Amino acid sequence: MPRGGARAWLWWLPSSWFGVLRCAAIGVTMAVDERSRHELFTQLERVLGVGAATTLLEHLPPSGWSDVATTRDLDQLELRMGLRFDARFEAVDARIDAAKQETIAAFRGELVSAITTQTRTMIFTMAGAVVSLAAVALSVVRLA
Repeated sequence: MPRGGARAWLWWLPSSWFGVLRCAAIGVTMAVDERSRHELFTQLERVLGVGAATTLLEHLPPSGWSDVATTRDLDQLELRMGLRFDARFEAVDARIDAAKQETIAAFRGELVSAITTQTRTMIFTMAGAVVSLAAVALSVVRLA
């Protein structure tokens, strides 16, 4: 039986640094792999029993604590994603505004062109009508 009796489970402490299990009693660092997890399970099984050892190991992450996301990690990720989305939305808004300005400018150009053409047509039509009426009026005066 490992040293410490009923408190022998303290002998193996999960470390939050680089996915290793630290042996607190003798200061040995061991990489987390299936072999080391099995050895830990065997040790815990001897001290705590099969059920407790299984329950304890099921609560440990499979590849070490370095792979577990903390609330701080999620907060930083949310901040980075928020900044990234803000930048993307600003770029999209700028593109939409530019397209809107181009559309308005094109519409104004076409409108000015259409009004100019229509005005020119109406002026020549009216001038033609006036000349025609003047000719008719002169004809009537000469005949009379």
